[in-house]
Amino acid sequence: MKHYFGCIITTFILTSTNVICNISKTNSSSVLLLPSSGCYSHDAMMRQFGENFNSNESVYWFQLLIYNFSINKTPFPKNWIPLILNKTTVENQAMISNGISLFWEMNIPFDLTRPWDFRGAFYFLDILKNNRKYCIELMNSEQYKDLIKSSSNFDLIVIDHFLQECLTSLFSKMNKTTIQFSNWPLADGYISSLNIPAMPSSVPKTGTLFSGIKMSFFERNINFLFHLVINFARIVQSLSMFFDFNSYLFEIEAKHLFYVSRSEMIIEPIRPINNRIKYFGNSYNNNDKYYYKNELKKLKNTNLSNDLSWDDLNNKKFILVTFGSISNIENMPIKLFKIFLKTFKNCKYTVIWQSNTNYHEITSLSNIPVPSNVKIVKWIPLKLLFNHENLKYVICHGGINTINELIYFKIPIIGIPLQGDQSSNLQRLVDLNVCKLITIRQVWNDELSKLMKNFEKNLESFRERSNMIGSMIQFHKLFLKNEQMFWTQWSRRYGKLTDYGKMMDK
Repeated sequence: MKHYFGCIITTFILTSTNVICNISKTNSSSVLLLPSSGCYSHDAMMRQFGENFNSNESVYWFQLLIYNFSINKTPFPKNWIPLILNKTTVENQAMISNGISLFWEMNIPFDLTRPWDFRGAFYFLDILKNNRKYCIELMNSEQYKDLIKSSSNFDLIVIDHFLQECLTSLFSKMNKTTIQFSNWPLADGYISSLNIPAMPSSVPKTGTLFSGIKMSFFERNINFLFHLVINFARIVQSLSMFFDFNSYLFEIEAKHLFYVSRSEMIIEPIRPINNRIKYFGNSYNNNDKYYYKNELKKLKNTNLSNDLSWDDLNNKKFILVTFGSISNIENMPIKLFKIFLKTFKNCKYTVIWQSNTNYHEITSLSNIPVPSNVKIVKWIPLKLLFNHENLKYVICHGGINTINELIYFKIPIIGIPLQGDQSSNLQRLVDLNVCKLITIRQVWNDELSKLMKNFEKNLESFRERSNMIGSMIQFHKLFLKNEQMFWTQWSRRYGKLTDYGKMMDK
């Protein structure tokens, strides 16, 4: 009883403080958002963050757009001022297409199951060099110089810091309160600047397949070597920032007020943190579930595609397959595509596969027969389907947005990581017994079918665990209602009073 009473009091205090912050006038200053170089999921995260501000506040969206992921984006709100330097080229798009093709063969940037294959690492270096070229152009541009001159107009900078060390360095010249917030879990290479230890003997590195519960002696050694690689890469990046932009990267990051993770706290491994680490997680609340269920009722007699209607879903058990905003079947090797179709053909459920391209639009695949129980669609309202009573489980890539949604809506998962943080994201869910994980190389070896059958045999067990973990996260969201806006407004009010740069100088 005391536990619930304390929860109610804390929720009331946070909510009341948030109301006071919102009532207070902040028209004199604006917020500057620095999103990614074009990655859709990262930009969606930053937009959700910015949409929490009041409609009477000015929100600047400054983006060095290098890559176009060909996904329709909604218009900016009226109170937003978009400043987009469009540097997309045919060469940059070809680079993205090459990377997507590589996703289907190995984990990028480094595949620990294929340590001899450096293609992912070389591709990663090409991306960094390409980003550096355009960042130097930005430094010499009039748009950047004008923005620096108007720095007094801003009281908060929020930067998607991942792989954007150059933007971090350039906009540190504004000397404004800064929050670094990326569409990733905690990444050891970045939090080390905040003097937070991440011992490789106990904390699995982001991007590895190692368990946060227990690692063998061999795994600890590999984890240590991976830790050295991360440190080496960060040192090289810091040297580049020093020579290119006359900036001390680690000192700049150490002065940032908060490091914000997109993941939920319960999904992170047990590790040391400090009060500058914040877990904002997803942006849902309990009312959203009722909203989605009501929306489902409105979709009767509508079609998802030429051969799939909403009424079909009400009569059939189904699973969903989605590999995120960039990993589509258009860039998938035909052999792998056939392996997936063969596996899904033997599934006892209808398989709805979301891709960025309609199957009929891909000429190279037009002669490959698709099993009758497999429906490939270009777009589908995933959040609505996550609430459908006939959904059994989801096969996904393990992106942080996707797993946040699946855990919140209590859905069992089969994970196939393709790049970056996805391996460790999914391994955390394996540790929580809500997920089964298989690598893309194992899929190539035709091992997915066996895993799906075993998973379906134990589906009720995974569903029970999913319900338990999902309920814990929902309760945590209730306990920390409006936490994101509270800490954002707190940063705007008191960020300079807790200037870590001045503290370090002393």
